[in-house]
Amino acid sequence: MKTRIIGIDLGVTAKHKAVVLDQASNEFVSPILSFQPYPAEVERILKAARAGSSGDVALVAVLEATGMAWYAVGVYLQRQGVTVYRINGQKTKQLRQVYWQHTGSDRIDARVLARLYQLEPERLVHWQPANGDQLALQRACREYDRWRRLDVAIQNRIQAYDQWAWNGLQRLIPATALPWMRQHWYDPWQVSQAGLDHLQAAWQHAAPQEPADTDWIAPWLSRAQQMTALYGTPEMVGYTYLQATIARQLALQAEALEQRARLRQELIEPLYCRLHPDRHLESIPGIALASAATYIAFIQAIDRFDTVAAFRKWCGIIPASHQSGEGEAKGLSLT
Repeated sequence: MKTRIIGIDLGVTAKHKAVVLDQASNEFVSPILSFQPYPAEVERILKAARAGSSGDVALVAVLEATGMAWYAVGVYLQRQGVTVYRINGQKTKQLRQVYWQHTGSDRIDARVLARLYQLEPERLVHWQPANGDQLALQRACREYDRWRRLDVAIQNRIQAYDQWAWNGLQRLIPATALPWMRQHWYDPWQVSQAGLDHLQAAWQHAAPQEPADTDWIAPWLSRAQQMTALYGTPEMVGYTYLQATIARQLALQAEALEQRARLRQELIEPLYCRLHPDRHLESIPGIALASAATYIAFIQAIDRFDTVAAFRKWCGIIPASHQSGEGEAKGLSLT
């Protein structure tokens, strides 16, 4: 059976570009075709791909993961029996530099995408459309990760403030007391003026459920006196404004933690259990529910990978290598 390859360069707002390559003759059998993601226009591309061929034609489409522009086109092509491959744009860029080092355009990229299937079909992963539950789980996992990264960024930022304004607080104040101190007692001048007895009483009033041990308050008071001697006046740091900044950051961090918990309880766990009721992945040491849900969301069906090697390449867990002559570099990072 004859095979024809449709290279599709997708535009986010502009029209998509497609070109058809005949695998047997290694020649393009269509001009560059512009189209929009509507059934009639995609059918025009399929008609051009079959034109001039006697007998059955196997159609292959290769397209980039451009935003979500690829999804509607990929779904329709797959429904029409076309084998669809979605690739990373980095591959297109690398091959384009071989053919046209100093030139780039949608038309060139469409041709490059068609050539990719000829050059390394064994390295391309057959795309299968996800269903609504899988897409929802993917979005939830991405959103969960964005909230997690925001939480980490806020922690790092506040710790940098602590180092600047207090010469570090991590080993000075217990973790249970840090939010209270940052919210109410971040100004070392106020801490120094309050004194030991007042600070002990304020902490016990603020956290009656915590242990009565307040031995950490005396070293904290001593650090406050050191910082006032170091900076001379509170205006050198602007502690009042800094404490307000930290209060906003703590409120945003609390929102991030709440949103992560809601996502996990209301979306990620129910969708994961619906898609993977046996939960076999969690039997692997080191893989908990959040990780397993992420794997299920993005891997989808493992049988879409022809070999274990193809799966490793898709995951990126392959050691980089460099060999020249009889020498080979060792200890390189994962790709």
